[in-house]
Amino acid sequence: MTIADTVRQAKLKPERAAGYPTLPAGRWTTATGMAALVALDSPAKTGSVKEQYRLSDGDFEFRGGSAPDPVGVRATERARQRSAAATPSRG
Repeated sequence: MTIADTVRQAKLKPERAAGYPTLPAGRWTTATGMAALVALDSPAKTGSVKEQYRLSDGDFEFRGGSAPDPVGVRATERARQRSAAATPSRG
């Protein structure tokens, strides 16, 4: 197993490069790193939204690692865990 198998990678599709003029098209990089670059270039994104920016399947190709959770799944799971931790156990 290589690092490429375990780390999610993203590559900007060459035909979509015009929409992301500061990103290199056709080069694989970590999906997290690519999302950070996209978020930095997007002035509308602020605060925690930048940290959770999702790359579009239409604009990027992906390989390795595992696909991210659908939008909201992680937040919902974290809320459930916090609720369970805050609830006193009966026993």
